[in-house]
Amino acid sequence: MKRLTCLAFFLCVRSLVADSPVWEPANTWVFAVGVLQFDSPGLETYPEEGRVDAVMIDALKKRGVPEEHIEFIKNEQATEAHITSELVKLLKRTGEGDTLLFYYTGHGGRDYSKPARPVNFITYDTAANWTVAEMFDCIEENFKGARALLVADCCHSGGLAEEAARRSKKIGYGVLASAQPTSVSTSNWTFTQCVADLFNGHAALGSRRVARSAEALAAKLDFAHRAGTRRGRRRDRRR
Repeated sequence: MKRLTCLAFFLCVRSLVADSPVWEPANTWVFAVGVLQFDSPGLETYPEEGRVDAVMIDALKKRGVPEEHIEFIKNEQATEAHITSELVKLLKRTGEGDTLLFYYTGHGGRDYSKPARPVNFITYDTAANWTVAEMFDCIEENFKGARALLVADCCHSGGLAEEAARRSKKIGYGVLASAQPTSVSTSNWTFTQCVADLFNGHAALGSRRVARSAEALAAKLDFAHRAGTRRGRRRDRRR
């Protein structure tokens, strides 16, 4: 319940900047990875029937995100090599001012043998090691837009927020995670269902103000992007 409360609070905060834009679905690009099956059968997560990540994708289409702006990779297609190559292809198609929505559901891991304890997303080929840092590198090298919303429904998904804080302010990052960096996540679709409800415009998180929370979140991301750009300019002047 605490996680959902924090999520609702974050989504309901509106930018204090009067001219903050609303979310523009037509200028949004979606890269979603849903891994429910792995080459190691013991790692299977939710059943294939009734998968809620597909419901979230349908909600985004209904809100106006063009189908050709959406890449949804599932199960055996979700190898590290295929995910990386398709992510680069999508990012290279983006333009100035666009918004990226990145989503992952499956298993998340954390390497406690290393001092930095990096978080990784487990791909279909479980021997691979696709780290959150590598995902950020790919975005920052290829994304031409202004803001990115990163969503993950897996254990240790809060590692997205830790990595975002280390990154350049040229991109306004927002993070929605189902767990703290050191914690496990739920064993059902609860978090992804909340995200799907968000984009469907449902006030399911306890406040009518959430009904337009997608637009509020886009405005908040734009404010973070502009504030980060101003900070970067100030640092450059001091140099």
